[in-house]
Amino acid sequence: EAPDKRNVKELYNLATNPAEHSSLNLVAENPQKASQLGQKIRAHMKDMGTEPDGPWPVGCSAVYNDQCR
Repeated sequence: EAPDKRNVKELYNLATNPAEHSSLNLVAENPQKASQLGQKIRAHMKDMGTEPDGPWPVGCSAVYNDQCR
């Protein structure tokens, strides 16, 4: 069974950790940046008409408003 990741915060440097290895999670080192990015993501999801806390449409990872309609 997959772990429940709803409350897990993740921040990775994709230039040095493209596979997003959890042992290299940068949240503890950069909590303010993680919070800022999280707020931007939540605002974008709301702008897209998706509730950030789910449920999310299966197979839909929209960047623009018309991609999942």
